[in-house]
Amino acid sequence: MKRLIIILFVVLTQSTFAAESKIDSLLVVLEQAMDKRDDYDKAKEFKIAGLKASIMGKSLSQQTLYLLNKQIIAEYQPFNFDSTIAYVEKNRQIAIGTNNTAFEIESIIHLSELLATSGRYKESIDILESINENELSIDLIPNYYQSFSRAFHQLANFSSTTINQKQYEGLSQSYTDSLLNCIDSTTSEYLSIIEGRNILNGKLDLALEQNSVRMGNVDIPSRDYSIITYYRSQIF
Repeated sequence: MKRLIIILFVVLTQSTFAAESKIDSLLVVLEQAMDKRDDYDKAKEFKIAGLKASIMGKSLSQQTLYLLNKQIIAEYQPFNFDSTIAYVEKNRQIAIGTNNTAFEIESIIHLSELLATSGRYKESIDILESINENELSIDLIPNYYQSFSRAFHQLANFSSTTINQKQYEGLSQSYTDSLLNCIDSTTSEYLSIIEGRNILNGKLDLALEQNSVRMGNVDIPSRDYSIITYYRSQIF
């Protein structure tokens, strides 16, 4: 018995050292990546400057300008919140000036998403409610439902009363159900919703399977990949 205890102690000690060694190695890689932050920032700024240069001093149609602004927005969004908001507002004004309802609704939805990510959930919902649902194009309907779902979910998380939490979460789930009914069940977006529900319900093996499928369908590195791996860490 004593011999067995000694063997178990040795095995567990070796496992602990191996785990600590792996964590130490990962921390070194993380520190190296953080040391290169300035380089990453400069590369991002260079790319954005190039997109802005493609607009400056050129006679472009309002539609072309709107689409180029969307590219700038996509680069700014994970990088600079205030600049992202500014360009979304620019596109909204272009849409209003050209009476392009589809562009205006797209800009409103995008603005609501940004407001929600900055903690202004009520503002996000208010601006979504200004949209006439009958004017939504087919390709914007999923974004519309998703934005409502996320805003109400976050509002539920930060509500101070149980009654409001249940009400907001119920609205969030209702919009999520509407979203699931209008998107393909093979898409990463659909799988991410089901994955999230499986996490909440404790079905972690199923959630991990769906996460693996999603991970296999995105580029490395990419913003989508970083989001998927974040949820993978939550599952583990």
